[in-house]
Amino acid sequence: MVEEVYQRVRGELRARRRQRLREWLDSWRAPLWRPVAVAALVVVLAVGGTVTYQRGEPEVSPAELARAERQVKWTLAYLSRMGRRTGDRVRDDVLRERVVAPIQRSVNRAMATGQM
Repeated sequence: MVEEVYQRVRGELRARRRQRLREWLDSWRAPLWRPVAVAALVVVLAVGGTVTYQRGEPEVSPAELARAERQVKWTLAYLSRMGRRTGDRVRDDVLRERVVAPIQRSVNRAMATGQM
């Protein structure tokens, strides 16, 4: 009796596993329109990519190129000049506040107390 119940339960478990496996395999089967849609998408992307890259670079006239070059040179010169001015100001402010002023105070104190 126990053996019969065991065999029946085992058979039902196998049948359930087979059914789940069939359902899982069926879920992976794609309908016919999916591969066709993917192939069409690949063709559209390939054609679009080649058309986009065939256009090439836009033409630039020599006058436009010369103007752009002048603008770049002016911008770099301006930035260089501003950098120099900033460096001079920082140097003057830092030297004046952190070096010259403390030395001057020390010398003044030393002269006032007569230690020199």
